[in-house]
Amino acid sequence: MVQQDNLLLMKTLDDAWNSQDWETFKKRHAENTAVFWPDQPDPTKGRKAHYDECAEFFKTFPDNHLVNNPYKIMFGQGDIVEDPWGNTRIAFTGIAKISRKDFGLTTELMRETGGLLVGKDITINIAIEAIPISNT
Repeated sequence: MVQQDNLLLMKTLDDAWNSQDWETFKKRHAENTAVFWPDQPDPTKGRKAHYDECAEFFKTFPDNHLVNNPYKIMFGQGDIVEDPWGNTRIAFTGIAKISRKDFGLTTELMRETGGLLVGKDITINIAIEAIPISNT
């Protein structure tokens, strides 16, 4: 599966979350999925357990909605390769577009010849390579 396919699957998963389309939500998770939540010591294991906790989440927060059109940042898994030393590496890439105004930066610098020197938006390109950590 290529990066664009992963990005599309993530978008359709988040669309399913927003519309509470639980059938699509379930299709986007493997039976043996593991979900790691911040401040939760152990992952939620299994599609059914993850679905159950999400359904309960919506009972508590019925107006919950993911901002995914457009995403602030979007990651898709790239290649899984073996480096020259025999380590498995995985590559992630992402693009984020942020508004300078969101950070209180409203000054617009003009060029002497006209036009903006600094735009209203900033695009951030991210590339990450990671090596899995052994659990031993």
